[in-house]
Amino acid sequence: MGDCPSYQVKIPQRFTRTKLEVNGERMLAWSLAQAVLSAWWTVADYGRMPTKMIAFAQLLAEMM
Repeated sequence: MGDCPSYQVKIPQRFTRTKLEVNGERMLAWSLAQAVLSAWWTVADYGRMPTKMIAFAQLLAEMM
């Protein structure tokens, strides 16, 4: 995973927790699960490594 580019994403907590009334940690965990599934399905369906999807999943994992 060291080859993945580094991205900085800042999600204001006041937006994720007050406006949406959603637990931020739960939303982040769900997003990570969906990103990993999407990458896996790409590998399974097309036989290629989805580097951008993996980088996004790594970013989400680092935010946890």
